[in-house]
Parts: sequence; C-alpha cells; structure tokens
Amino acid sequence: VQDPAATAVADLVPIPEDGRVLDACGAPGGKALRLGSKGALVTAVDRSGERLDLIKDNAKRMRTSIKLVKHDWLRGPCPNLGSFSSVLLDAPCTGLGTIRRHPEIRWRRQESDLMDCQERQLKMLSAVAQHVSPKGSLVYSVCSVEPEETDEVVKAFEASRPDWRRDVTWCSAPPKDGEDAHFAVRWSAPA
Repeated sequence: VQDPAATAVADLVPIPEDGRVLDACGAPGGKALRLGSKGALVTAVDRSGERLDLIKDNAKRMRTSIKLVKHDWLRGPCPNLGSFSSVLLDAPCTGLGTIRRHPEIRWRRQESDLMDCQERQLKMLSAVAQHVSPKGSLVYSVCSVEPEETDEVVKAFEASRPDWRRDVTWCSAPPKDGEDAHFAVRWSAPA
C-alpha cells in the first residue's frame, strides 16, 4: 500500500533500455517495488542495514528481486556503484507533506529542521548526481512542499550544475484526492 503521490513520484522515473535504475534512498521499498513492477532492475541504497532488511522483506513478499547496497550519501558518492541512466533520490525531509496522516509532526518539527534538512538534501543530491550517466535522468523528491526543501534545493542544485536541464517539476499540493503533499523535479544530465 502506497500513497498515490508517492506512486506518482516513482512514475516520474524513466525506465531506461538497460532497465537499470538506482533508488538512492530506497527504504522501506515502496518506490523501488513500483519501479520493479514496471520492469526496472533496481539497485536500492540505504545507510541502515535494518532499513535494507525492510526492502529485502518487501521484495521477497512481492516476488521481486532488488539489489541492496548499504551506503551513507552524506559521505559522498558510493564507491564501485557505477552509473545509471535513471536515478531517484527520494530524500529524507521534514515530512511536513504527510501531516494529514501524521498530525504529530506539528509538535516534532522545529523551524530549524527545514535548514538542517536542506543542507543534508543538497549534500546527498550532489553525491547521487555523480552516479547519473551522461544524458541520464535524476529525480529529486520530498514529502514536503516547504520552499527550503523544494524550490531552494532545486535552485541551489541548478546553480551548481547549469548544464543540467530540468524536464519536469511536479507537486501534489494542494491535494485533490486526499493524497500526501509531495514535490519532485526531474533533470537530464548533459552528454
């Protein structure tokens, strides 16, 4: 079971001819499973072995094969991972777009969390982008619509990589059918 907005984010990721897709923050595996169901050969990365076990269990239950890699993107690119024509970074965020289902977020989040998340998101985005093949696609998404985690991250990334082309900007806010508020951008890497 996956929120329709999360499914829509996975659907922004093109399945390349070779089928290889990197889900850079894969746990618990919903988007990776969605991509796998569309024929992708998914490599899912997470910094937590316990969270990778969630993906493994979900993939087994769904009878899907997903390659698992443990890595923390805050440390930089992943050694020996190679490049992919399609990469998804569903970045850790404040989760403020899920407040409808998780009202306790109001009391758990502080204003400073937005800038802390932004800093981590930019660092991860920079590391993950190094695994995108020439002319490949990179999708960045968060379950938040706060400018610090959306527009500001996008502008900073584009300022550091002016040769990347933005293909799609997508947002599910305001929700039309009770879905969570998600934001996503897809870029094409230069040749």
